[in-house]
Amino acid sequence: MPIHVIPDQELHAEIALLRSQLVALEARDAERQRVAEALAQQNEYFAALHETTLALIDRLDLDAMLAVTIARAGALMNTAHGYIYLLDDDRETLSVRIGTGVFGSIVGRRAQHNVGVSGKVWASGQPVAVTNYSDWLERDTRFDDQRYYAVAGVPLTVDGQIIGVLGLGYVEPGQSFDADAVERLSRFAQLASIALENARLYTAAHRQALELTLLDQIRTAVARELDLQVLFRTVIESIRRNFGYPMVSIYLVEDAQLVLQSQVGYHQVLDYIPLSQGIMGRVARTGKPALVEDGRTDDSFLWAFDGIASEVCVPLHDQGQVVGVLNLESTHGIKLGKADLRLMLALSEQIDIAISRARLFAEARENEQRYRIVVDNVKEVIFQADIFGAWTLLNPAWVEISGFSVDESIGQHWARYVHPADRQVAMDAMHQVVRDSCSDFRQELRLLTKDGSFRWVEMYARSAVGIGGAQVGALGTLNDITERKRAEETIKQMAYYDSLTGLPNRLLFQDRLRQALGRARRDGAQVALLFLDLDRFKVINDTLGHHIGDLLLQAVALRLGGCIRNGDTVARMGGDEFTVVLPNIASERDAAEVAQRILDVIAPPFALAKHELFVTTSIGISLYPPDGEDMDVLLQHADTAMYRAKERARNTFQFYAPAMNAAALRKLELEQHMRHGLERREFVVYYQPRVSSYTGEMRGMEALVRWQHPERGLIAPSEFIPLAEETGLIVPLGTWVLRTACRQNKVWQETGFRPLRVSVNLSAQQFQQPALVDQVAAVLAETGLEARYLELEITESMTMMQVERSMLVLPALKAMGVQIAIDDFGTGYSSLSYLKRFPIDTLKIDRSFVRDLTSDVNDAAIADAVIALAHSLNLSVTAEGVETEAQLCFLQERRCDEIQGYLVSRPVPADDFARLLAAPSLLPQSAAARTLISP
Repeated sequence: MPIHVIPDQELHAEIALLRSQLVALEARDAERQRVAEALAQQNEYFAALHETTLALIDRLDLDAMLAVTIARAGALMNTAHGYIYLLDDDRETLSVRIGTGVFGSIVGRRAQHNVGVSGKVWASGQPVAVTNYSDWLERDTRFDDQRYYAVAGVPLTVDGQIIGVLGLGYVEPGQSFDADAVERLSRFAQLASIALENARLYTAAHRQALELTLLDQIRTAVARELDLQVLFRTVIESIRRNFGYPMVSIYLVEDAQLVLQSQVGYHQVLDYIPLSQGIMGRVARTGKPALVEDGRTDDSFLWAFDGIASEVCVPLHDQGQVVGVLNLESTHGIKLGKADLRLMLALSEQIDIAISRARLFAEARENEQRYRIVVDNVKEVIFQADIFGAWTLLNPAWVEISGFSVDESIGQHWARYVHPADRQVAMDAMHQVVRDSCSDFRQELRLLTKDGSFRWVEMYARSAVGIGGAQVGALGTLNDITERKRAEETIKQMAYYDSLTGLPNRLLFQDRLRQALGRARRDGAQVALLFLDLDRFKVINDTLGHHIGDLLLQAVALRLGGCIRNGDTVARMGGDEFTVVLPNIASERDAAEVAQRILDVIAPPFALAKHELFVTTSIGISLYPPDGEDMDVLLQHADTAMYRAKERARNTFQFYAPAMNAAALRKLELEQHMRHGLERREFVVYYQPRVSSYTGEMRGMEALVRWQHPERGLIAPSEFIPLAEETGLIVPLGTWVLRTACRQNKVWQETGFRPLRVSVNLSAQQFQQPALVDQVAAVLAETGLEARYLELEITESMTMMQVERSMLVLPALKAMGVQIAIDDFGTGYSSLSYLKRFPIDTLKIDRSFVRDLTSDVNDAAIADAVIALAHSLNLSVTAEGVETEAQLCFLQERRCDEIQGYLVSRPVPADDFARLLAAPSLLPQSAAARTLISP
């Protein structure tokens, strides 16, 4: 059989072909892997946010919240090294409250303003990311002993105010935080800030309640106990039990030294301390309390035992003289602060009373008068009642609590001063005390006062036995606990009610909805859930300030409360979102009537702080059971329906329909594709010429963004621009368009084409960026385009809604040489005053007026007026959307300067636009042949 031999040339060609195919396959595999990794990272980010929301929603303990926050942030950025700074109670000091990984050793350290990553975040309120920290000249040198490579810090803010800094670090070279990572971390920080601030407020309220409870316990112990050793033990054990302080001790002055009386928490302790040594000696000598947050900063600090690092010491007094100290110490970097000092001072006052009472009662054994002094000067009411219940002894504290004098109360039955709701239980308990000499009782009850109000007191009573053991009645104390009760109510209010509006918050709303659904299941009834969002609230809030925004939310809450029945619930979910639960409705018509009533009651203007504000609301409605049988589904569906109401018209209500979910999913999918599209450079810039109305010569071009989707093809701006504005992607997209248009214009000039001006539209969100002017200057410097060849187009609404900002930004841009055009003129506020106040060069007549100007006399009049107005103010006029020669003829007769539209050219890619640049005229031949009126 003959053997076919392949020539070397053919063999090499085959091998080369196989190699090229292999390289192509490897490239596709690499691209698929990159896309998969990007999707995984995005999914991980959304999962982290979802998990963080679930982890934080039920946590109100600040330390637990901090631990969850730093753990979630680390998981989000794939690092175990992080820290959180929080502002201290004085709101002037930023200290590390938690650290993980290499940052575990910096807990307690303070940030220096505008120094290091956290200091600069604190000073600027903006994120800071450093790729190589050890080479960064602005680093905080106090942390040079820490080994990390890249660091990023983002602000934790509430209502625009910084409450702390969240930071993460990488320890390996090559790892860094890019802009996308910083953006995700910043968005994560926004969620964490709200949870941390709620936890901080709750912790403060909880601490206040604990302090009141502790003080109440100590006051009770002081009132009951005369043995100082027993009392001291009770005090320090109560302090540690309520607050978990590591080490507490009490010393008294004896023979020019401090002698230990009682302690808890020490493995080793100094029984005697000379008055000349240590913090305690100094406090005993000077009588001034001391707070040592870091023992390394105080030369008097005794490094005695157990790694003690922080100390609070307050003096104890008797008759104005220092007789001892109450001392609190911590270990292992746990810093004591001003709150601890305040608590110890409050407790020292009670111990002072105890020391005084102990001395006085010791003297009272010898002298009845001394006994009376003690009774008359304690803050608690001391009473005695006979076996019939009549007061026989009351000290002056009774007057302070009840308002009744001692004289008018002696002989009266004690029960007449007790609130009727508490009277019978108290009388039964007191009867048991009087009848049984071995019993006593303690009860919280309401005491009626002379002015008709009541105060909460804790009543303690025990049997009183006379000479020979005969039962003579009862004696005891009344301790005012009104403040403690108020603190408990405050905690409840904070936990279940919105602090701004007083409406039920999300937690109470969920509980009410859960109960309504439970009753509906039992009774076979229906429940309606309304989800409300105020229209244009952000504009009001941003324009007039958060104070006016808060007043508006309070006023809206009052109006909503008048729209519902007893048994319905109005709740504030956060921001400008409200919900209404309508249990036991007969049909969806009932829900529609309530929704319409809400629309009607919100519509009238709100008069707030000399402002008359008009606001509307969009309402979504879901019904149980047709739209869902559990709380989360109903809430999601009502939210979806609300967004549909906003999309349709606003100031309306919309019932949920299953098709809405599909639309929402398509919208979410488009948003995800858009984010990837920015990364993958799927967006392109098209250019549409602006030409002289008379000669057809090109005067400039407008840059218009298009989305070349790899699967869906060319997507129109009307489909993705609104979504970009809603998600905030319009800012990076607009910046990219600006840079691309300037670079392309410079390329055309360098190619030899006549220099022309390129127009770029600015979105409202771009216009609000603080660094807009600097950003435009940077783009011009980067691309090399002269400022006079750039025109920025803004809308009337942007300038009039942000007048103060417009007066700052527009002159700054104009000073650079940039041209300013008002786009869509006549469709917004159309205020003539701003045409004079702002440095405007061009008015662009909106296409809605141009379309029918040859057939609609109103549109023709408007176009005519705009042209005349612009020329009278020495402004240029450009008509948009010119599509017919009849329109062109009309505009030529009115001496319109420029036209733009399909009659000249559609927007085209840069390569095609280059051919238009070479044309002497872009007007149709029939139009160009006409004799034109010379401008």
